[in-house]
Amino acid sequence: MGSGTGPNVGMLRILYATAATALDKLRDDETVSETLVADLEAVVEGSLGELERIAQVQSPERHRRSHP
Repeated sequence: MGSGTGPNVGMLRILYATAATALDKLRDDETVSETLVADLEAVVEGSLGELERIAQVQSPERHRRSHP
């Protein structure tokens, strides 16, 4: 992934929020396949992990810019 700014982070946030919302609504629905629930769980975990990773990478970068 690129620098972790702009559209990429925005898309990851949308992906996380959408998957998390769907997971909340579908997790207890017995008509939904376990495979779909597992896939949504993986998307939620993966997108959150990637957002956290980007935040960690950007944090030292911001610190360097504000403290020459």
